[in-house]
Amino acid sequence: MKKKNPSHKRLDTLLNNQDWAVDPCGNPVAVSGWEEEQQRCMIRLQVPKGAFPYQPELGSGLHALAAQAAQMTRADCAARAMELAQEALLPMPYIRVCSASCRYDADGRFTGFSILLAGAEWEKEVLIQTDE
Repeated sequence: MKKKNPSHKRLDTLLNNQDWAVDPCGNPVAVSGWEEEQQRCMIRLQVPKGAFPYQPELGSGLHALAAQAAQMTRADCAARAMELAQEALLPMPYIRVCSASCRYDADGRFTGFSILLAGAEWEKEVLIQTDE
C-alpha cells in the first residue's frame, strides 16, 4: 500500500536565508508540492532537536553530532549522521534518507553534513552547516 503524502494538500510560505521569500512587490512567496516537502525536510534537519519548547520532538541531533565529529572516524560520523537524519524525518514516512556523510575542508576540519533525500518525485542533496 502506497503511503499518502499529505503535503500535496498544503500550501506553505517559501523560506530564504532564514526568512520569508518575497516577490518584487514584497508579498510572501507560496510553496507547495515537492518544493514544500524539501523545505520541511530542511527545517527538520537544520533545527537542533528540542529547540522549540512546544514541539521538542522537532529537529535533529545533527548539531550535537557536529560537536563530537572531530573525535570520530569519518565512517562512524557518516553512520551516525544517517541515523539522526532518518530519526528527524520519521514523521515524514514518504521521504527516504538515501545517504549521509560528514563534510570536511581541505585541512580536514569538520564543516557539516551532506544528506541525500528522496521523495516520490524528487531526489536532492542537502547541505547542513553547523556552528561547530
